[in-house]
Amino acid sequence: LAQQLAKDKDEAEAQSAQASRNLERVKPLAGSKAISQRDYDEAVSAAETTAAAVKQAQARLTEARLNLGYTSVTAPVSGLASRALKSEGSLVSPGEASLLTTVSQVDPLYVNFGVSEAEQRLMLKAIGSPSAIAASPKDVKAAAVTLKLSDGTVYPHQGRLAFIDPRVNTQTGSFDARAEVPNPDGALRPGQFVRAVIESAPRPDVIVVPQRAVMDGPQG
Repeated sequence: LAQQLAKDKDEAEAQSAQASRNLERVKPLAGSKAISQRDYDEAVSAAETTAAAVKQAQARLTEARLNLGYTSVTAPVSGLASRALKSEGSLVSPGEASLLTTVSQVDPLYVNFGVSEAEQRLMLKAIGSPSAIAASPKDVKAAAVTLKLSDGTVYPHQGRLAFIDPRVNTQTGSFDARAEVPNPDGALRPGQFVRAVIESAPRPDVIVVPQRAVMDGPQG
């Protein structure tokens, strides 16, 4: 279609050029009264009509090229694309019903998890403690996050805590938190479940108890 409209535009420009040349020829003749006023008016009208036809052809060609540009959809982010939900040649329009595919950013990845009220208080207390290296609650944003995978192995790349929501999620009763974790080798995938371990500020001269000696009870 665009090629045909481009051809029509070229033809309209050729006709406009011919009409302009014809008008230039009859102008001296009209000044010397060698032709009738009607012939001169027809030459002027032909030049104006063909010039308008060129503009219309250019507008149709521009619209066709714009519509052609809509047939190519470029992802706004780089990542891994899921399966194609529409086949080639399908008519699509804006909206969820015309979703083409899903592109997931894989490096870095965001890990969403919840922090209980007690854990949040302990974290802020530890960071704000005079014996801690990090002496300001704002440093919680720089806390390191380690991930444990479903098989118990520790993910080799350490992430950083991005934020903790100041509001309690009424559905879970915890604070929503997010960590940003590098994923250069693509080992982690979107939707995967992991366990996030937040490293608080170091506290010197404390007693360390083996994990196997700790038991959960009604009081915690």
